[in-house]
Amino acid sequence: MANDQTVVPVIIKRKKIIAADGHHGGAWKVVKKLHRKMLLRFVKDEAQ
Repeated sequence: MANDQTVVPVIIKRKKIIAADGHHGGAWKVVKKLHRKMLLRFVKDEAQ
């Protein structure tokens, strides 16, 4: 067996991996609002 001075303890660090399927941003809300706004303008222009 080796001397206590030459023995180095092994440290194992484990990270918990969390899937990136959490909260999604609200960009789709902005896109939906702009799309509806564009459609309303298009319908209004067609009526005139």
